[in-house]
Amino acid sequence: MKKFILLLSLCFVGHFSILAQKKGKTKIQTPAPTAKKPLTHAVYDFWKDMPERAVSNNGQWFAVAINPQEGDGRIAFKNLITNQMDSVARGTELKFSTDSEFAVFKIKPPLAGILHGNKK
Repeated sequence: MKKFILLLSLCFVGHFSILAQKKGKTKIQTPAPTAKKPLTHAVYDFWKDMPERAVSNNGQWFAVAINPQEGDGRIAFKNLITNQMDSVARGTELKFSTDSEFAVFKIKPPLAGILHGNKK
C-alpha cells in the first residue's frame, strides 16, 4: 500500500510539473537585428588611447593620459572626493609624489611644430 501511494504521488507531481512547463512557455520576441556599420580607416582617427593611468597614494586623485590617434593629447586629473576635474595639454610620463601633494609630468612639444618644424 505504501508503494502504491508513493507511486501515485510521484505520478501526480510529475504530471503537474510537465503541465507547468508547457503553460509557462511563451514566445519571447527578439528585436530585429540592426545593421552594423563597417569599420573603415576614417573611424580610427576618432579613437583615443589611454597609455598612462595613476592613482595618488592617498586615493584622493586619479589621473589619466588621453591621446588621440593624431594630434596633441592631454592629462586629465579628477579629485575623487570633490569630483573636481582639471587637465593639462600635451602631458606625458605622469607620476604622483609619495605624499600625494604633487603630480609630476613632462610636456611634449605641439605636434604641429614637430611636423612643420623650423626649416631654414
